[in-house]
Amino acid sequence: METDKSTFHELNLNNKPTLQNGGNVKLINEDWEVYSNIIIKNKLAYFILYHTPEGSNDVSFKVAVFDVKKNKLKGEYLLGSYKSDDQLIPPNEKHFYIKNDILYHFTANSKIYKFNIKTMKPEGHFSLEQRKGTEVKFVYLNSDHIYLLNRKKSGAYEISSYSYHTGKRLSSLEIRGLDKILDKNHVFEYDFFMLEQNRNDVINIFNK
Repeated sequence: METDKSTFHELNLNNKPTLQNGGNVKLINEDWEVYSNIIIKNKLAYFILYHTPEGSNDVSFKVAVFDVKKNKLKGEYLLGSYKSDDQLIPPNEKHFYIKNDILYHFTANSKIYKFNIKTMKPEGHFSLEQRKGTEVKFVYLNSDHIYLLNRKKSGAYEISSYSYHTGKRLSSLEIRGLDKILDKNHVFEYDFFMLEQNRNDVINIFNK
C-alpha cells in the first residue's frame, strides 16, 4: 500500500456517482506538510503547504499548484512566514479561498495573504480590523465576504463580516445563546460556516 501519494478522482453526479478518472500526486517534499483543503479551478488544483524547522518557531507557507490534466506538479510558490509565537488562533485547513483569480489565505497570526493565480505571484498581505475585547475563534471565507466567529470577553459570540479589498469590518451580528450550546451536543466552534445558498438572506440580516 502506497502512503506517499494522494489521489484525485472525478465523480459524475448527474445520476449515480461514477468514478471517471484519477491521478496520483507524488510526495512534494517531506519537510513540507499539506495544511489545507484543495481548490480546483480550470484543471489546476491549489493547496497550501506549511513548514516549521525542527527546534524553530519560524513558520513558512507556500502555494502548491498541481496540473490535474497533465498529472504533474506545476509549481510551488512561497507565500509568507511568521513566528509560531504570534499564533492567535489555531491554523485550519479551510482558511483559503479563490475569488476573481486571487487566492486568499488566512493565517494563524490573523493576516490575509494574497496570491495571484494568473501571474503565480504573491500580492502582499493585510490584517483584518478587529475590535478590542474580541477573540477570533474561527474563520470562513466565501464568495462575498470574509467571516469571523468572534467571542467577546463576556463570553458571547458574534459573527463579523470583512472586506476582501481592505480588511475592514463591515458589520457584526451577535449570536445569542451560542455560548450555552457550544461544546455540548457535538457542536463546536470549528463547525462554523456560512451557507452560500442563503448568503443573500444573511447579507440582508447584516445590513439591517
